[in-house]
Amino acid sequence: MSRDTVSGGELAVSGSYHCEENETPFITPDKKHATCCLEGESLKGSADTEWHCCAEGHDVTGSADVGYECCVKGSVYDGDMCKRAEKCPNGQEMVDGKCQCPKDQTMADDGTCKPVKAGKCDSGLKTGKCYFLTGRSENYLTFNGGQYSETKLSKYIRPAKFQLCRDEKCTPGLPVNPSDEVKIKDLHGSLPYATDANQWVDNKQNGAHIGKTPDYEKAGNFSFTKWPCGKYCLTGFNQGLSQACPDVSPGISFDNKATDSCIEFELLEVPCDIRADKNNCIWKNSKNQCCGKIDCSAEEETEEGTKPYCPTQDGTTRVFNGIEFEVICGKAYSTKTDMITVRKDVTDPETCYKECAANPKCQGANWRFSKNYCSHHPYYEDQPKTQNAGEDWVTFRPTEKREFTSNQLF
Repeated sequence: MSRDTVSGGELAVSGSYHCEENETPFITPDKKHATCCLEGESLKGSADTEWHCCAEGHDVTGSADVGYECCVKGSVYDGDMCKRAEKCPNGQEMVDGKCQCPKDQTMADDGTCKPVKAGKCDSGLKTGKCYFLTGRSENYLTFNGGQYSETKLSKYIRPAKFQLCRDEKCTPGLPVNPSDEVKIKDLHGSLPYATDANQWVDNKQNGAHIGKTPDYEKAGNFSFTKWPCGKYCLTGFNQGLSQACPDVSPGISFDNKATDSCIEFELLEVPCDIRADKNNCIWKNSKNQCCGKIDCSAEEETEEGTKPYCPTQDGTTRVFNGIEFEVICGKAYSTKTDMITVRKDVTDPETCYKECAANPKCQGANWRFSKNYCSHHPYYEDQPKTQNAGEDWVTFRPTEKREFTSNQLF
């Protein structure tokens, strides 16, 4: 529940205040208000509602008519109590206050959630990955002067580094299709101090220039679709996207009238974290290091022969269902009892590890090329135990131990 309320300019940052030993100071994102919260609490809310000190797992909800209160996330305050939102129908889940199908499922014509069928073509884009965007002017899309525009680089202007997300946590590895609602986070901050890094691209519309916001609720809803000549067209999920005004450095704005308008960009995948060791794999092992600005893996598999994983993929990672797996060649999990699954009809390693990702109890998978053998294992520690399994084996090990509860199994 909440302890303090900050609204209407009760506490100004320009003033002075003191927090007790068991309290933590908090300042609102607009830096206009500040307060002290008890240990275990944090400041939640917005300038449009109220600011409250809320416990972990709670958020400010309500309305101007009934007031505001800290409630468990997903609940709604009606002026008297926090009420849980109704359960979503037909297998849907509540995400950010909206009912939607679980990841890797899509809404069928009958209103139920069905597994996504793998198509022959995909966008090549994934959530959690980062991209530079180059526009029609052949300049990067940058953030400067409080707006995003195609501007030449300089000492204080650098490309925006856009991370594509389908939820606030930015769950990695989800496909980005034209029918998906996408939020965009800019990991770069404005030079020289970069104090506005890791903020969301906002939702300004009808001529107002799109900029940044720290508030996820005010982030714009975007959609990407493939465009000819290796480009993508960026638009709104329900709105169009247009040039904001005829300027030498054109800004962009959501368009409520021309909802079919979009702006084409060339996307270049770049590391989100420039100091991550996995960047060593970004060029893959293809002979042509510029085979594709999104991903070279398809060409690499053709050039390296019939074994798409070993030995060329040893040490790389794969992401499915939000779970990141390390590819390990020549080693294998060894479980004497309680093996989850053993099959001898799995013709490819992709199926083997993706079925492991779908089972929250699975802590690793083995696949053997010559036998179409797939096994799923329940223990994470000290695996893989078999260190010299031979080149015929590939193992998929989660990069972190998977935690699960009983309700994940139903």
